[in-house]
Amino acid sequence: MSRPLRIVHALCSDRKGGLEQAYVHMTQALLQLGHEVHAWIPEQAPYAAQLPGEALLQPFDPRGFYDPAALLSSWLRLKRLQPDLIMAHNARATSLLCRARTGLGIPVMGVAHSYKHQRMRGVDHLLVLTEHMRQHHLQQGFSDAQVHLFPNMLPHFPEAPLPLKSSEPVQLGFIGRLDPEKGLADLLQALSLLKQRGKEPRLRVAGSGAEQARLTQQLQLLGLQDQVAFDGWITDIRGWLQDIDLLVVPSREETFGLVVLEGMAHGRPVLATSTPGPASLIQDGADGWLTPSTDPAYLAQTLELALQSRSAWPMITENAYQKAQTYRMEALLPRLQTLLTLASKAG
Repeated sequence: MSRPLRIVHALCSDRKGGLEQAYVHMTQALLQLGHEVHAWIPEQAPYAAQLPGEALLQPFDPRGFYDPAALLSSWLRLKRLQPDLIMAHNARATSLLCRARTGLGIPVMGVAHSYKHQRMRGVDHLLVLTEHMRQHHLQQGFSDAQVHLFPNMLPHFPEAPLPLKSSEPVQLGFIGRLDPEKGLADLLQALSLLKQRGKEPRLRVAGSGAEQARLTQQLQLLGLQDQVAFDGWITDIRGWLQDIDLLVVPSREETFGLVVLEGMAHGRPVLATSTPGPASLIQDGADGWLTPSTDPAYLAQTLELALQSRSAWPMITENAYQKAQTYRMEALLPRLQTLLTLASKAG
């Protein structure tokens, strides 16, 4: 193995969701490879407690892209620490640290979790989550040698999928922040359409967010209050999925979809919108179902199709479980080490 690297691993987010979970998983992977990891995150980051104890925490919360105080303090920290590599997630951390390393000769590897490319231009190397994202960045002028496909990882892969359920009524599941982009309002509308056709599956929602009050009001207006339950954030995803028949990911925007991968790995059939992330993970009809985004009518139609195809669920879930194994952290560590070695030589 190459020599251990000293890595500044930065993320500005103070939220809780798939991006933050991916950051936690990457921190675990860097430590598993034997590197020294300095985790630069906001002091009140809700995911800090999930980071391994070996990660060296440093408060990092620049106020926007042009925070002179954060820029100066970051430059002084980097000068003192002399890391081999900066790995920065998303635009704010990446943009600021690309400028903060001025004159220090420290290479930067950005990790893009969105298609917002403009503020990622200062990186030496860029990790993207899907081939769709890679093509986007190449079209925006990034070089082929600069952009590398590296997906999100599953650090704890189940030894076996959960046994399939056959609940009546069917129990659907949703996991995610309660934000408009996650599409829960579209799923509720689809459930209303199914109810008009005499089908009344139940839905359990794992997550919270600013939209919860509005979504609760929508439930009342649609007459779905007896079909939907809010469970809040969950820590035991496998335990929660034991009571779920079908996992639904109705996102209006999704660059990857870590929850899709979690469902596949635990043996739950997954139905998702055909946004770029889920579309990179699911082959429609073979290991899950895809439906056009932002259209409750199509979502209701695809849900109905999936529910009518329960005899095919054993094949669907087995195919999905096998595909998900390629995203195990252990399987991806050698590729990650190769990219880290390459990036650390860029300074």
